Amino acid sequence: MYDVASATAYPPRENEVCHTVSLLPGHLKVKIQKVPDEFLGLPLPVPVPAFEIEAMENAIGTYVQWPTTLIRFSVEATPKVKKLKRMSPEMIFSNELASGLSASRKSPDIPDTIVDSLSQECEWLRTFVASMPDGDSFEVILDGTSFHYNENGKIQVDKNDISQFLRGAKLNISIIQVFMRALQHELNSNDKASKVGWLCPDTTSDTKIKSSTEEVNAYIFKAMNESVKSRNEFVLAPIFENDHWMLLAISVKNCTIYHFDSICLSLGRKIKMKTIVRHFFTRYKMCGNRVNRKEPLWKYVECAQQKGGLECGFYVMRYMFDLVSCCNDVSDLEKVCTSMSGDPFTDEQIDEIRDKWASYFTEHCV
Repeated sequence: MYDVASATAYPPRENEVCHTVSLLPGHLKVKIQKVPDEFLGLPLPVPVPAFEIEAMENAIGTYVQWPTTLIRFSVEATPKVKKLKRMSPEMIFSNELASGLSASRKSPDIPDTIVDSLSQECEWLRTFVASMPDGDSFEVILDGTSFHYNENGKIQVDKNDISQFLRGAKLNISIIQVFMRALQHELNSNDKASKVGWLCPDTTSDTKIKSSTEEVNAYIFKAMNESVKSRNEFVLAPIFENDHWMLLAISVKNCTIYHFDSICLSLGRKIKMKTIVRHFFTRYKMCGNRVNRKEPLWKYVECAQQKGGLECGFYVMRYMFDLVSCCNDVSDLEKVCTSMSGDPFTDEQIDEIRDKWASYFTEHCV
């Protein structure tokens, strides 16, 4: 048996893809970290010719498929540290690729290395939630006016949701909804309540679109019309499709949609919400309303790109925070979008968002 590389492996998810190719049965998505010199020319178990990834040397720093029977998982010992900034989101478990199989995983609880890296706000939240009985949850009220419900909505945030948030795992919809409420609270405090409109990510998810397209169309038409009447400069719509978070910033006046995706595809990602938004503009114009274009303009923003496979929710929260903080009107939105780059957000930028969420939640939702 030979260890041919060290890598980070990702827990299997439904409809998982790697370089646009569906994951093969009995395989995991892994990110190759290091390859010993003697194995650089070794062919990959599952080459990706379309991306010129066929040998181990081509795979360093990127994702490939690897048979589970050729993976040996190893648990890292907890290092003794004074203070860490934070661990990367995908470090839920680590492994070494090998020609044999044995596996052991970390406890589902938050590892000590992550606990040591938490800020004061996040540590207080962790301590408080740890004392909760399993199965308990917090009921959070969502303002019906802000989210364009017929009445106030209610969501549940449970212990597992907060644990995933603190560990840097993929975020549940309720976490995003709480952050939207926090941003609206900040706008209200600064007398800018009408600057931004919101679309509820639960109603615009691909699951909801599949099960009730007409209901989603009706919600979007109602919400966008109410946003226009409230003179919102733009509408922010976090969307969750194919297990991935993205953000749409919609300007009805300019008939323009800005698409923020932390894992950009060269030709743009096909999303169900594009059809829903196009349907809205068609119906909106049929009702006698004027917009600046015959057809909606869809702009794919060159925005910060995530380094791992789990942090898309944190990136969407950061996109929203930056837009709400920097944009007073549509012209500002255009300037911010054109000034962005594909560089990943820094740890400090993500930590700022994590602290803001934790601080708001403990002050207003607990």
